[in-house]
Amino acid sequence: MTTGEKWTAWGVGLTFGGLLIALGAWLLPMDNSSSDGGTGSRQNDGGGAGPAATVPPAATENDSDGQPQARSGTITIKERHSVVLDTSATNWSVSNGCGDCSLWFQGDLMAGYGGDLAPLSSSDSESYTTCAAATQYQHTIKHDDISPGLRMCVRTPKGNFALVQVAGFHDTNGFEDDYVKLEVTSWF
Repeated sequence: MTTGEKWTAWGVGLTFGGLLIALGAWLLPMDNSSSDGGTGSRQNDGGGAGPAATVPPAATENDSDGQPQARSGTITIKERHSVVLDTSATNWSVSNGCGDCSLWFQGDLMAGYGGDLAPLSSSDSESYTTCAAATQYQHTIKHDDISPGLRMCVRTPKGNFALVQVAGFHDTNGFEDDYVKLEVTSWF
């Protein structure tokens, strides 16, 4: 066997092995549960008193109409922090900076890289269907437009949807103790 034939045989073998691995990964179910089953949540309320308990997220199975799993809870994001909305992590993966975030608060509310925000009018329903059908997406909701009662759909970088309502906004014009409190329902 010549050197070229040996390399060809190796290439065919590696390609076949890669296909087997990909097929196995596709066939095996994924376990996205957190160590506590996704039943609790912790947050920093921005008041300087340290972590405070939030309303525990509630998860449901697919609805009768086949909608994705829903998770609801309260999240507080401090200035320069972000959250991943389509995660089962107990603390919604709140972190400093954005990385793979869904929603980022840095004076303005901004979608994560590859995501979008769609502000809702008062006549829009609060549902998965509304968020999945939204077309008026934008990347940022400006600081001056953030106030309690503001509702928006978030299309996450993973292509999932969340309904977000601002429940509170502590604003000192860009200082470290600014925060936004959000009521969230996420479908993933």
